[in-house]
Amino acid sequence: MALWDNASFMRVEKWGVVRKALFGVAAIGSLVGVPIMFVVVIAKNEAMLTPTSPYQPEDAAFIASDVRPEIDCVAALDTYVADKEIYFRTNSATIDVPYHYFVLAVNERLNDCPNAEVFLMGHADGTGSDPLNTDISLRRAEAFLSVLVAHGKSPTRYRTFGQGARESVLLGDSGTDDQKLNRRLELEVKYIDKTLRP
Repeated sequence: MALWDNASFMRVEKWGVVRKALFGVAAIGSLVGVPIMFVVVIAKNEAMLTPTSPYQPEDAAFIASDVRPEIDCVAALDTYVADKEIYFRTNSATIDVPYHYFVLAVNERLNDCPNAEVFLMGHADGTGSDPLNTDISLRRAEAFLSVLVAHGKSPTRYRTFGQGARESVLLGDSGTDDQKLNRRLELEVKYIDKTLRP
């Protein structure tokens, strides 16, 4: 699955400016009786430039935003993932396809932050024994890496953790639909000073 780089998004953005200018000329031309024939061409070219990126608009905008100094870059990435969690079906450690957009967006921007590492914390809903919950929560964290590999990406600078059911956000009957809030994967981005490493 091809991913768009920053240059691609810039080309689309510039095209948007040109498109508005051309439509403005078309409108003026129609007022003075000058036939304008390129509006159809504009629509055709716009369709050809429609992004085929797998990202959702919010993910795409984040990737295309300016790269800031390293610490700010890490902070921006952490803010981006702070309110986003991946949820799982009961007894599942598979990340559903709609979440792949988010996974790829995180990895794409991580390339701009060489001192960043992403901590992946998997969680369970409390069903079953502690060993089983710890195991499936770890596999949920590792599933993030599996998505990257499936899309041809190298999953470097990630750390996986299985929290089991120790950090449940919702207590009660694990048979309710709301328990999906506990079957989740959380991300945290941290700045790692590589000069301190041996």
